[in-house]
Amino acid sequence: MKHYRIFFAIGLVGILLFACAACGLSGRYFPMEGSNLSELQTEEVIRRIVEITGAADDNIGMPSGNFGLHVTGDFDWYMDGTISMTFTKKVPSSTHDYGCQLRINLEGPQFYVIKPYRIEPFEHQYELRHYLDALKYLPQEEIRSLVQGQPDLYAIDIMDGEIPNNDGRPRVYYDANGRTSARDWQIMLRIQPMARDELDSGAYHGEGDDCMYLFYSASPRPEISTFTALINGLMEDGSPYSLITADPVGFERLFIDQDNLPQLDFTPSFGQTVEVALVPGSLKEDINYEPKVVTAAVKNMTPAAPAVAAQYVRTNGGSYEERWKTVVIESKQQLDDYYRVNRVESRESYSPDKYDFDYAYDDSKSFADAITKYDDTYFEENLLVFAILVESSGSYRHIVTSVDNGTINIKHITAGAGTCDLAAWHVIVEISRADCSGRPFALNIV
Repeated sequence: MKHYRIFFAIGLVGILLFACAACGLSGRYFPMEGSNLSELQTEEVIRRIVEITGAADDNIGMPSGNFGLHVTGDFDWYMDGTISMTFTKKVPSSTHDYGCQLRINLEGPQFYVIKPYRIEPFEHQYELRHYLDALKYLPQEEIRSLVQGQPDLYAIDIMDGEIPNNDGRPRVYYDANGRTSARDWQIMLRIQPMARDELDSGAYHGEGDDCMYLFYSASPRPEISTFTALINGLMEDGSPYSLITADPVGFERLFIDQDNLPQLDFTPSFGQTVEVALVPGSLKEDINYEPKVVTAAVKNMTPAAPAVAAQYVRTNGGSYEERWKTVVIESKQQLDDYYRVNRVESRESYSPDKYDFDYAYDDSKSFADAITKYDDTYFEENLLVFAILVESSGSYRHIVTSVDNGTINIKHITAGAGTCDLAAWHVIVEISRADCSGRPFALNIV
C-alpha cells in the first residue's frame, strides 16, 4: 500500500498568523475558553462574531474549501489557525454577502476576527456552528482506539463532496452524545495522526493509510420559543398582526396567525416593545416573502422594556440626497420651533426640506401626537435626538439597539416585499442628559 509523508514548517506558519492578527484592532479580539477542543464554546464564539462583524443574524457560513487545523495527541490546540467564514449584512436597500476569517491565536489564547470584505455568494458551504460543534464533540477516546501508538499531533481537515470510497479506512459517525448509528450528517472530517520527524524536530509526518473519516450529525437547533420584538402592524380591531424582531433569532419579521392569537391584557400600539412566546412547532417560513420572514402562532405576548426608549414615526418628506441625519432637541421651546419650521402646510405641498408631521401613516402615530408627551419637566433631565431616515421603500423598518458614546446604533430591516414609495421616518430617541457626553450624535445603520 502506497505511503506518503506530510511536512510543514510549524514555526513559520505560527509567526505569519500571529503577525496578521496583531495588526488588527483590539476590539476584534475575544478570549478563548480552555485549551481542548472539547471546551469550545460554540454559541459564545458565534455571538461574538455577530457582534464584531455586524452580521444580519447568527447563521454564519463556512466555505467548503477551508483551512486545516492541528491539535495535540490529547486534542489540545497546538498551533495558530484560521477558519474562513461568510455571512450576510444588511445595508440600505439591499443585503450583501461578506467574507471574513476567525483567527485562532494561542498567544492569548484568544480568537481574532479580521475585517470583513465583500464577496460573491458561495454555491456550497457549511454552517460554522456545525463545524465548531463537530470539533467540540469529537469522540476522542474512540479516535485514539483506532490509532496504533500515541500520535504527537492530529491534522484535521473538513472534507467536501462525495463520501470517499470504502477503502478500508475507519469511519466514525457521531453526534453530541458520542457514536451513533445514524447516517445523516452535516460535517465530514478527515483526521490524520502525525508523529514528530526523528530527523527534523520541527516537522511532523503521517502515513496516509492510517487516516480516518468522521461524520458529525448536528442535532436540530431548539426552535425559538421566546424573543423580544416591536409591533409593526395592527388590525382594524387593534390586534397586532406583524412584528419585527429585536433579538438575533434567525428571522427579522413575523406575521401572526390571527386564528391563534390569545386575548391580550394590554392595549398594543405601533412600535411597542413586547416579549413574545410562540406556540411550539408553529414557526414556518412565509413563502410569499424573503426567507427572513416567517409566520407563527403566538402563545403569549406581554409588554417589555425596550433596549432604548424610542418612538418610530413616519413623516414623509425630506430629501433622499440627505438620507440619514440627526437633530438634537434640548428644550420644549426648541421642540415647538422644530415642529413649526419643518412642518408642511398640507400633504399636497411637498417640500424637500419639510415633513408631514400631522398625518398618521399606517398604524403609527403622527409626529404631532408623538411629541405631546415631552414637556418642560421631561427636558429637565433628558433630551431628544431625532434620527431622520429617508428610505427608498415604505416597507423598511428600524430598531434602535443601543446608544454608545454618542453613536445611535439602528438595525435596518428590509425583509419582506418591498414597495416603491419613498418614505421618511423620525425615530425619536429619548436620552438622559447624564448619558449624552458623546454629543454630537452620529448614526450607525446596520
